[in-house]
Amino acid sequence: MKTKQTFYATVENGKLLMGERIKGVMSMFLSSLKGKIYFEIGKVESKRTISQNNFYWMYLGVIAEDTGNNANDLHEYFKRVLLLPIFQTVEIKGKKIEIKIPASTKKLSKLEFGEYIEKICALTGIPIPETELFLSLSPFSPSVAGGNIGRSGSQDEMARAGVRGLSGATPEHP
Repeated sequence: MKTKQTFYATVENGKLLMGERIKGVMSMFLSSLKGKIYFEIGKVESKRTISQNNFYWMYLGVIAEDTGNNANDLHEYFKRVLLLPIFQTVEIKGKKIEIKIPASTKKLSKLEFGEYIEKICALTGIPIPETELFLSLSPFSPSVAGGNIGRSGSQDEMARAGVRGLSGATPEHP
């Protein structure tokens, strides 16, 4: 039985609004629980984009080339050094043990992910590539993908996602 569930809704004029399907699922979930519960309410933040993630892996490739390391190893290293770990409790043979797990970049907001990439630059001293280089190499680039396929790699989206080049400028704001 599931003991934790996430629901999304909208708040307007101090009232919680959600569709009938969500209300039904929430009602079924609540009826499956007994005893004390907790709930959290928070604002939904925009998660990092596919373009940001593609840019990040391209940048890791640049760092790997420069340092002789593997991009996957660098990814794991940077997560452990630059992101706060997640602590979870596991139970083995009746004994509770707290374990430390590296954070995931998937959970970062667009702004947090941009800051994470800038921290990597500060740590390594390897400049963040210009977005134009990324677009020229990216399979999501209109020139590579052909037409509008993969427009998620557009300069406008990269700028909105907070990805900057060496100058700190975005394509929209030189």
